[in-house]
Amino acid sequence: MSGISAKGKALAIVPKFTGFLSFTGSFFVIYDILRCGNNTVANSNTLKRNSIFHRIMLGLSTFDCIASFVNILSTWPTPSDQFNSIFLASGTTETCTAQGFFNEFGNITTPLYSVALCVWYLLILKYNWAEEDCRKFEPYFHAIPITVGFSMAIAGLPLTLY
Repeated sequence: MSGISAKGKALAIVPKFTGFLSFTGSFFVIYDILRCGNNTVANSNTLKRNSIFHRIMLGLSTFDCIASFVNILSTWPTPSDQFNSIFLASGTTETCTAQGFFNEFGNITTPLYSVALCVWYLLILKYNWAEEDCRKFEPYFHAIPITVGFSMAIAGLPLTLY
């Protein structure tokens, strides 16, 4: 382990801090939406959990928590017996595969939820759609990110990409 460069150590340690910050921020968004679900949103009679915006944010933040947690783990799940030159590697092939799966799932699903949020904003702000008009598209706002993310993550398993 003494032959590991400073760059190798930094690449193992820095994601733990950035992942923690991202996880914490997303966790508080989730907490706020769920805890304040019975409070009304400012200037609105709708409940937070009944708002398409808040449900998209809940999905986005949930999958960002998954991706961030994987970053917190960083090199820990990496098999130490196969990669003794990776700083803090202490996992097995199975832990590494699980980390790869959830990394792919979270990192594909999160930006797709951002796209869903952008489409929702486009419909509301540019095209002046009402919340009720957007409701017919809401299943797609959730189904597309989750389906694509899960499919991409599953595809990596038989191909042993993780």
